[in-house]
Amino acid sequence: MARSWRIALACPALLVAAGCNDGSKAPPPAGSELSPWSHMPTFAWTVLRDADTIELAALDPESEPTGDTDPYGGWKVLGRHDASSPERRRAVAAAVARGVEKGDGSIGKCFHPRHGLKVHDESLGDAELVICFACASMRVSDYGGIRWVGIEPDTRDDLDAVFEAEGLTIAP
Repeated sequence: MARSWRIALACPALLVAAGCNDGSKAPPPAGSELSPWSHMPTFAWTVLRDADTIELAALDPESEPTGDTDPYGGWKVLGRHDASSPERRRAVAAAVARGVEKGDGSIGKCFHPRHGLKVHDESLGDAELVICFACASMRVSDYGGIRWVGIEPDTRDDLDAVFEAEGLTIAP
């Protein structure tokens, strides 16, 4: 009897570990070091909030990434522009904050990003955000490495408005 209980308890755990879920969401990547992993790393958020400069990059979601050490993970940049005013930088930070706060922490299995942000604070340093609203996932790179964060897709329009105001076209 005890053996059948162990099997009954182990099977669901094995299915989850193998990624056999509803097919719409994946667990956090191994080594994400976020606790909880669904929230923005504190350093990256502070740099974004206090940024002296924010480079906006419209990314090609169909391109193949070239690697973690390349800008924006190696996704092809279709256009880039600095957020020209403090108001626009605040709008970018607010859109990302709303997206992370409203998100349920899930990370999608696809990753076809259309939005990239390279943020810099003179006293703190740099962080890079690559966002795929289609799968509600954001790749956050900073001095602590690469982490994955869930982001609510409904906040895409807010970020699109800033990109368009800066003359950038988002890939369909």
